[in-house]
Amino acid sequence: MPSLSRSSSSVGSPSSILGVIFRRSLSMISSQDASVTPSTPSKTRWKRALEKFQQTKYKDKAITFYERVRSYLLPLTWSRNKKHILNYVPGIVFSYAYVYTLYGTVIQYRTIGNIMVYLGIVTVYAIGMCSSACDSEYNSGIRLDASCVNNFGTPSCFSFVDLNTGLVFNALGAFLLAIFVSITLDRWWQVRLCISSIVGGCNNLSMLAASHFVVSQEGVPNPEAIIIRENLLRYCIAAQALVYNQASCGKKGFNDIVESGYLTSQEAMILQTAIFPSKYMLVYGWCTELLKQAKINTVLSDWEWNQMQTMINDMRSSSARIFTLTGTQIPYTYVHVVTLVCKVHQLLISLHGGSVVGESIHEDPYTGRFSTEGILYGYLIVSLNSLLFEGLLQLHDQLHHPFGDNPWQFATDEMLASCKLASKSLVRQLHKPAILERP
Repeated sequence: MPSLSRSSSSVGSPSSILGVIFRRSLSMISSQDASVTPSTPSKTRWKRALEKFQQTKYKDKAITFYERVRSYLLPLTWSRNKKHILNYVPGIVFSYAYVYTLYGTVIQYRTIGNIMVYLGIVTVYAIGMCSSACDSEYNSGIRLDASCVNNFGTPSCFSFVDLNTGLVFNALGAFLLAIFVSITLDRWWQVRLCISSIVGGCNNLSMLAASHFVVSQEGVPNPEAIIIRENLLRYCIAAQALVYNQASCGKKGFNDIVESGYLTSQEAMILQTAIFPSKYMLVYGWCTELLKQAKINTVLSDWEWNQMQTMINDMRSSSARIFTLTGTQIPYTYVHVVTLVCKVHQLLISLHGGSVVGESIHEDPYTGRFSTEGILYGYLIVSLNSLLFEGLLQLHDQLHHPFGDNPWQFATDEMLASCKLASKSLVRQLHKPAILERP
């Protein structure tokens, strides 16, 4: 186990780019206004208007108006790094924001690409399909005229696929997708409960460590007990960071964890060189070793040691359950059946849409025009059907592994920062209890 030393890493907070641009703009305006002469009344009026706007009441009103408009138009709240969706306003999403708030949803390049494939099937089937008159002539054995054959002189008449044929797999696909999506959401929620168990265990351990560690005896501080307590709480957060890092396939690495102050460089090097698949389990082992030393040095009693060790065991079990849920997929046979039924259903709907478009392309014998409504209906029904079914399939692809940098995945950086802040606040404030007085 690494030596019991204080962690000296700190988190830097870089300046905002928008803030720098805003300050530079104000400095440029000020420098331009300083060179304005009284002979330029337009610039003088601009300067007075700018000074008037910078007054507190106008500035606050403008900011309040901007925030209100923004809250009505943009219902999403993003994390600090602008990568994850933290929460949303359901009422605004249900009303109108679903039309333009598409980033982080199932409407992405893969879904749109699949829709384009089915629209291509519609177009090909519509081009190759003959009119009803040609179809009846072909079926009755009458010689086809020039409008009923293709460039090779052979008949190019496709049969009309009605809506009942297109919807033959609709009920089965909807039934299988309902079970499929329900299982996906349940597994996602189980992962979220495991994260809640880890964060809650870390907070509970911080509370017990802040109140039960004997860090001073008869007014004399015990430096070793203070170092054990600080490293114990830091290791709990470090293990949590390693769980998130391993679950996201190591996208951040040990350098980011060291820069965040959860591990020292020496500890990170020990973990990197350790032949151990789950690094977080080794850190939980360090926590157990620290509790053992605290018990030997009479910093903790037997009851306190047992409570804290139980919390560490529960956090380790919840961490292992996360990898059980994310590493064990839904059986491939079931996924394959659901995908096959959905694809066949969309293919039949595309053939029906192609039939409608193909019939609508030919001129109406009474009006001599194309049926624009039929063409729009054919493409629209295929687009909406493919969007819904492909979206439900893509939902599993997005939620079966909820760790990473995509908007729909968990904001683990926010969770770690919140856990670290709660741990420090408990240690600093719980050892100064309020004076209990009779009200």
